Amino acid sequence: MIRGCPETTDPSAVQSCRKAAECGTTDQQAPALLKGIWTGCVTVNMKKILTWAGVAFLLFFLFSAPVEASGVINGILESLRGAAEAVITFMQNLFQ
Repeated sequence: MIRGCPETTDPSAVQSCRKAAECGTTDQQAPALLKGIWTGCVTVNMKKILTWAGVAFLLFFLFSAPVEASGVINGILESLRGAAEAVITFMQNLFQ
């Protein structure tokens, strides 16, 4: 836990310090422009950020290259269909 920050119980959350003393630096080591900015704590939920980044990437890919996107989706669905058929064949051979 970072001193002065509320503790989080979310395992995908990352806490970072914004005060020079909490980061292990002194005022002399901190950049001059950031000395007055370092106040409080920042809690970032990495799972949420990565999810939104993935959705944004998928939407960008869909709108920028729709033909290739449909090919990717068809490939994924064919793979899932092949996997399902393999499981069905296995189960049929198992119970014969």
